[in-house]
Amino acid sequence: MIYSLIRWSTVNVNGKGNNLFCVYGFFVIHFFCSKFVAFLLTTDTYDKLYMKKSIIVAIADNNVIGKDNDLIWHISEDLKRFKKLTEHHTVVMGRNTYFSLPFRPLKNRRNIVVSRTLVDVEGVEVVDSIDKAFNLVADEQEVFVMGGASIYEQVIDVADRIYLTVVKKTFEGDTYFPKIDESKWSCVEESEVIFDDNEKVEFYYQILDRVR
Repeated sequence: MIYSLIRWSTVNVNGKGNNLFCVYGFFVIHFFCSKFVAFLLTTDTYDKLYMKKSIIVAIADNNVIGKDNDLIWHISEDLKRFKKLTEHHTVVMGRNTYFSLPFRPLKNRRNIVVSRTLVDVEGVEVVDSIDKAFNLVADEQEVFVMGGASIYEQVIDVADRIYLTVVKKTFEGDTYFPKIDESKWSCVEESEVIFDDNEKVEFYYQILDRVR
């Protein structure tokens, strides 16, 4: 329909059609195009047409995510949530994050490791850039980026969603999650505050979607 309107408007511009109809045709075309773009940008439509790049991360109140290439806390509930969300999906991580895993590769998930030095690892696909990792999964509905810090820094400006666990305590560490610009993200889901008996800390979950 839009194509027909463009041809109709062109005929009127190049021929001897009424200029009023030409102007009217232009506004009709603009109206339909704007509606079509708005349709594409709706969350449901975007999710169906494009791969969703999702970050999954647990952070402390001071944005610490680790120390000495390891987790600072071990919250069973959070680990179960991580498994539930990522199972049967692709997970993308850096080399250090991969070797910090107690069991590797992660079962029931496609494991992609971004590294310029790693070569062949059984059960893992190795690429030398985050762009190449995303190219490998371009036909998937959602991919999960699970760290570490340098990978998060590369992805946070292009990510569509953040699955966030916030541990309500300040920790000493050497690895930090990038600062989240609240003007660019909208909280679409938030859990109640939960207390972990093992770590003696409170935590809660958030799902943040990029503002479009």
